Amino acid sequence: MKTMLLALLISALIILPISSSSSSSSPPKRAGPPAHYVIRSSDLPTTLQFLTKVLHLRVLRHEENPTPCAITCNGEYAVPWSKTMVGTAPEDEAYALEVTYNYGIAGYERGTMLVGFGIYVDDLVDSIETAMELGYAVKGRVVTGPDGYRYRLEYRPEHKLDRRREPFHTVYFAVPDPEATADWYAETIGAVPVPVKNELGADRTIGFHPEATGQAATLGWKGEGVVFHFTTAVKTGGATGGTGAVVTQFDGRNALSLPAEQIRSIHKTLLEKQPERIAHELQELDEGNVGLGILLILIITDPNGLELCLVSSEAFEPAIRDAADFLGPDYDTRKKLAIEYAEAVAEAKKETPDTFGWAVVGNEHIDLSHMEL
Repeated sequence: MKTMLLALLISALIILPISSSSSSSSPPKRAGPPAHYVIRSSDLPTTLQFLTKVLHLRVLRHEENPTPCAITCNGEYAVPWSKTMVGTAPEDEAYALEVTYNYGIAGYERGTMLVGFGIYVDDLVDSIETAMELGYAVKGRVVTGPDGYRYRLEYRPEHKLDRRREPFHTVYFAVPDPEATADWYAETIGAVPVPVKNELGADRTIGFHPEATGQAATLGWKGEGVVFHFTTAVKTGGATGGTGAVVTQFDGRNALSLPAEQIRSIHKTLLEKQPERIAHELQELDEGNVGLGILLILIITDPNGLELCLVSSEAFEPAIRDAADFLGPDYDTRKKLAIEYAEAVAEAKKETPDTFGWAVVGNEHIDLSHMEL
């Protein structure tokens, strides 16, 4: 059982040996701990078309998983799944999206915590026109893509010495108490406040890179790193009792790469003071046989129920360095897999029927159109 669990976890993160070429080169590294964000896809070809044609991202790697992830990487779905990493550069160089597809899932119940993503593009007009041609809703610079995920598009800023490499600049969230949320990230994970021009009084923006301190900017900050913006969830009434805050599988998972010592400290503190925040016990994978040492994986939730995946940077960063092969999914193979997995999907659907299809019970009122990015 233990061996099977380790295999599943290793598959989930694609741990690969370090090649001799990677040790001799020094490509620019991703700024700060934010590594990637997990989103869901009910139609993988459509999602990838949007991300590549509208946002001008590219597939970094793709993998098929015949069994559910042991630490719910694919959400709470007991079905075979796939993940496709999408970005602009290998994952140790830039932020990315992890697109998870669950076989047999027709759609996802809409949450309200994840409002959307802020991303820079080289040709804003082309991106907007392409989105409209493909039939996506566009409001100003905000495009609503597949499965309802929203993206605020901005021109990529030019620096004096070099243009910004990192396309993603902000992940936007709507929470009941932005200030308390920002304080929790500061106290628990070591985030720092990021001053933002024209920010509403109750809103808070945080970053995880030293450059964030004192760097005021219109969007995010002038450094390369991705920041997280928390605004107040609007009370909409309805089945949630008026809280305006609903967490579902749609809201995904936020991955951060942190030093192993810090992750152990976070785990110890949460065990003592906030054990309810630990979604999965600390995983320790011995990757010494491929020169990576111990890989730590800790899945926790913030005070709002948003999931965070903390991975130890000492092993994670070299693992993902060589993982990018820039190969997308083989759709002919996926058609065969869908048939092969039909029995497993049917069994899962029988066990938990409410998680399949567009499960909107209790969420009919959710509408993020009022929430500005």
